[in-house]
Amino acid sequence: MNREQFLESLKTALKGLPEMEVRDILEDYQMHFQEGTVEGRAEADIARTLGDPIDIGRMFRADFMVAKAGKSATFRNVAGAAMAVVGLGLFNLLFVAGPVSAVFLALLTVWMLLVVLALVSVTVIVASVFYALFPSFFVVGGVSPFLLALGVFFLGIGALSLSAILAICMGFLTRFCFRLLADYLKFNLEVIQKRRSL
Repeated sequence: MNREQFLESLKTALKGLPEMEVRDILEDYQMHFQEGTVEGRAEADIARTLGDPIDIGRMFRADFMVAKAGKSATFRNVAGAAMAVVGLGLFNLLFVAGPVSAVFLALLTVWMLLVVLALVSVTVIVASVFYALFPSFFVVGGVSPFLLALGVFFLGIGALSLSAILAICMGFLTRFCFRLLADYLKFNLEVIQKRRSL
């Protein structure tokens, strides 16, 4: 592989990174080739020494995505960083995809339960109002329709309030989990980089 092929492969592997960063990386590797040529080495030898440009590009992309997730730990950034780190090798599939998927699924499950609780609460409130307005449609023996409707209405309001409070708490917990995942991905990437530099 000569200089042009190496740099073109690297540029393709860096797709998606900011243009300024891609330019800096390509200039650094261009310098490696220039220094090697001055020393009298062949371009193919220099390219072989530098490594696979696709692996190098994946490492830079993973590093960029993990740093982005560390700065702003949103679902999109953390998921993108996780995919970039998993893309570095099969080994990462177990140590990255497993924990990240487990956390995402746990958070998704709790959020879905909160949505269900809110929907049930609204349904109970609407049903209690409907019962108060049209008690003849319901058959309830021995209980005042108004008191029953009032009790069910306040039960619905309480459940809706609880779901709102839990949603606020889940918002904080979700952000905290995303920050932890971003730190975990950063740690995992550092381990990979140390292992590859040996």
